[in-house]
Amino acid sequence: MLAQSPQFFETLQTGEVLSRLTGDTTLIQTVVAVRYRWACAACSSLSAAWRCWR
Repeated sequence: MLAQSPQFFETLQTGEVLSRLTGDTTLIQTVVAVRYRWACAACSSLSAAWRCWR
């Protein structure tokens, strides 16, 4: 957004810019949530394996 030229905002309608922002934000939120769940599951598995090993 910050790197866009003023012409970018003049040629697009407000709704289109907001739609793109919303879509990008939703995508980032989904990716972060999936990675977080994966990391938690991996840590949980490692913790369980560690307890069984000792």
